[in-house]
Amino acid sequence: MATASKERSSHPKGAPRTAQGSQEAATTTLVNYLGGLNFPAKKDVVLKQAKHNGADKATLGTIQNIPAKNFVSLDVLVKQFGQAAQSQ
Repeated sequence: MATASKERSSHPKGAPRTAQGSQEAATTTLVNYLGGLNFPAKKDVVLKQAKHNGADKATLGTIQNIPAKNFVSLDVLVKQFGQAAQSQ
């Protein structure tokens, strides 16, 4: 059983963000919101954990918009989160 861990962004404070940089920041933020989550995980559990860890409405909305109902790993969730964020 894998557990999500918190990571820090390597983006320098005050540096301009590119579209890719913004997505990387969103992904890092997502990982922070999922601290303590065990995989595999159902979407409702992912949402509950993210909300518990203070996720904002935009992040929760993006998770909600992911078509999958189950995630086998953090990597799969992050990839699908990125795809959902791009389609919004």
